[in-house]
Amino acid sequence: MAGVMLACAVASAEPRILLVGDSWARRMFDGGAYPAVLDEAGLGCVEVLGDDTVIGGTTAAYWADAARLALVYDALAAAPAVDIVQLNLGGNDLRSALRPSMSLPAIFAAANAIADDVDTVAAAITQTSPGIRVAWCGYDYPGAGAVSGVSAELVNLAVGLLASLVLERFAERERCFVINNLGLMHYTLGYPGVHEPESVPFPGGYPDYDPLTGGDPQLPVTPSVAADAIHLTAEGYVIVARHCLNAFYLDWLAHPLEGEGEGAALCASEGEGAPGGEGIVEGEGVLEGEGAAEGLIEGGGEGSTEGAIAYQSADTNGSGAIEIGELLRVVQFYNAPGLQCADDTEDGYAPGTGGGHDCPPHDSDYRPQDWRIDLGELLRLIQFYRLGGYTACPGEGEDGYCPAAE
Repeated sequence: MAGVMLACAVASAEPRILLVGDSWARRMFDGGAYPAVLDEAGLGCVEVLGDDTVIGGTTAAYWADAARLALVYDALAAAPAVDIVQLNLGGNDLRSALRPSMSLPAIFAAANAIADDVDTVAAAITQTSPGIRVAWCGYDYPGAGAVSGVSAELVNLAVGLLASLVLERFAERERCFVINNLGLMHYTLGYPGVHEPESVPFPGGYPDYDPLTGGDPQLPVTPSVAADAIHLTAEGYVIVARHCLNAFYLDWLAHPLEGEGEGAALCASEGEGAPGGEGIVEGEGVLEGEGAAEGLIEGGGEGSTEGAIAYQSADTNGSGAIEIGELLRVVQFYNAPGLQCADDTEDGYAPGTGGGHDCPPHDSDYRPQDWRIDLGELLRLIQFYRLGGYTACPGEGEDGYCPAAE
């Protein structure tokens, strides 16, 4: 879907975006990532603020404190035309929480607490004005060695889990959205010796986030844009800013919510309406804001099954939901070198590689189908677990299943 191309009719800068958060936000702000991509879109008159609200090393818990939220309130009061607040929060909390050989329930507990703090910050900000939208700008996979003694795969699992938990909370809030960056660098730049650019999935976006894990979740971030184990280079942050702009901000800048101050429309296009354009990024998953749900999935409905319900292999009790025991069963497969057919188990499978493969493959084994459960496939099942259900949607979901409609 094409983005919205705008042209500024005024020379003076108008503050519309406020960055809040940790060193990812700080480096995007100091490095000029947003001025660069706004200029590309013909929006050089849009100003991005963050002098007092981007602080390296801070956590979601830090910003959830009332005294720190006051910094955000002060920044918004000083710039009433700001109607977009970007959050980069949770990464430092996650790094501090992760430990070698950490169990999945322990990772869940830590990520849940972090997501609660992110949600607290977002909720507080939206309460300051009915015209403000909040976007949590998620993290990409970190570089190698991001957490001492913890494998890149486990770190990627935790980062993906945090994204899914923030998604779950924001789904219950008005004017709060997630920008999914998992695998964005892999998709854009590839990975040397393994993947060419645009040969891996683009990170899924609003409203379905299908797939949640773009790129290759077995790998760390693309080395050419890894400034260190945690941060991207200036080029990497420009890619993130461009993705944020295409995912939501271009549309939000063009269509501010009702009830904002008169200054919100200052940076307007010349003439009647904004000139059409291709956006500033071509590719999958480019969205245009809250109204973007229509038409995102092409071909939906063709070939869909009617009548009998197709249950996911992990759903051994046929409830239409993934329960914790069923999820932990697939975690067993993920932790094993593979899975095999078994006549004497509830789900018809067993961990290991010594048996046969003369049964239908497990529904979580699809990317690729290789009798192994990889990280992206596990995170997909975690997504269904967190959302409370799933439904068969042949030809639509990445695995033939979609989150159940509420």
